Amino acid sequence: MCICVDYLSHSFYNRRMNKFDKAWCYEIIRLREQGGQSFDDTRANEIAIQTSLTDGQPLIARAAELSRAQGLHRSVLDARRLLRMGLLAVWAISFLAGASAGLASLGDGSRPVNVVWAIGSLLLLPTLMLGVWLLAFVTRAGSGGWLGHGLELLAGKVLNKGDTAFAWRAWLRIANRAKTHQWWLAFVTHSVWFWVVSGMLLSLVLAFSLRHYTFVWQTTWLSEEVFVELAQIIGALPAKFGFGVPDPQTIRASGNLALDEPGARLAWANWLIGVLLVFGWFPRLLLSVIGWLVLRRSYARYCVDSQDAYALQIKNKLERLVNKASVDVPPGPAEQWQKLRGIEPGHALSGPVAVTLEASLPPTLHAQMPVDTILLPPVDDRISRQKTEQRLSELKPCRLLVIADARQTPDRGLVRTILAFGAQAVQTNVYLLNLHDERARQTAWAKRLGDIGLTMPNADFTGQVQWLRSSQ
Repeated sequence: MCICVDYLSHSFYNRRMNKFDKAWCYEIIRLREQGGQSFDDTRANEIAIQTSLTDGQPLIARAAELSRAQGLHRSVLDARRLLRMGLLAVWAISFLAGASAGLASLGDGSRPVNVVWAIGSLLLLPTLMLGVWLLAFVTRAGSGGWLGHGLELLAGKVLNKGDTAFAWRAWLRIANRAKTHQWWLAFVTHSVWFWVVSGMLLSLVLAFSLRHYTFVWQTTWLSEEVFVELAQIIGALPAKFGFGVPDPQTIRASGNLALDEPGARLAWANWLIGVLLVFGWFPRLLLSVIGWLVLRRSYARYCVDSQDAYALQIKNKLERLVNKASVDVPPGPAEQWQKLRGIEPGHALSGPVAVTLEASLPPTLHAQMPVDTILLPPVDDRISRQKTEQRLSELKPCRLLVIADARQTPDRGLVRTILAFGAQAVQTNVYLLNLHDERARQTAWAKRLGDIGLTMPNADFTGQVQWLRSSQ
């Protein structure tokens, strides 16, 4: 599809991704998480916290680590490869189509070439489409050309499955936000026409080199002077680049009968090549280069939107993690933890309930969860905590399983949340993910759980499943 994808030339396997690679990763992660997919982002959050908390750098660092850990960079590589191959295929088809059109305009050499029909068949459609594009661009009535739109729709059909669909959607969002959508569509359109005209030029050069052609202009009503003036006007600009224009005598002599002289044949051939090169090939090359330079400059300056709802949510999450590290000290003599006290068994209104605190439940554990267990949405901020506490006060479960990550620090806020949730249930247990990870804070968790009257769980989830299934 769009060759500007090739601007992302550094591999994701390199240690340092370029700025745009990271922005692309961020958009993919944003689409995934906003779509409801959850990741184990403990390591990614740690990396984000260690970066500068300005200009969206933590967001970029977090997304880059998540994309590496989840293998999502491969979707970008696949999308880029398909786009590149698709564009190369379109270029090849365009070149062959142009070459075929060039040969068709000359014929097989058995009859004279009508220069008026030849130049019309070669330049009419490219020039007309160029004029339409310029008018739409100046009046802002279009957004890149019908060829670009057609290829964009085709790319959307190809990249509509699996991870590459997210990569394609992320690319479109970046293009729209960077205001480059019109430019890369224009680049595709002009580059395609460039290769069409290139095929025409090459076919004409080869045909003039290998076949004997004579030229006429022919008319029924118009006078010779009309064609003399027309040929000189059209050939004036190419003449400045060294392409000759047939003299008036040669033009007059090439009327209804072809002038089969070497000088006349050479003059008309040079005139055709020059006109096609200056009015067909060069404008498309110039506009393609301009589009490419605009895209390169825009993407080099691109920054993610650090003020949208998703970005603010992630930044708030990172700030809370930073604050946890600064206040995570044992309670002093004046602050002793109370024991967890639940409701009376006769007050229970529902069966077992499970909830995760600032963690993602792995699919394997989710599959083991009893079918009658109500799984509440993950709690990762103040609002979700309040909603969960309100929901638990309505459910009043007989058993509540709180799932957390052992690699997190059991700070005061986390312990208070467990106490608040447990106060709405008859019995409460805590299960810790990643308990055997080298970064797990087993000692801190054992102390804090013991302070509130809970026991340190083991890593086997089977026991928790059995406990959820047990009777009151």
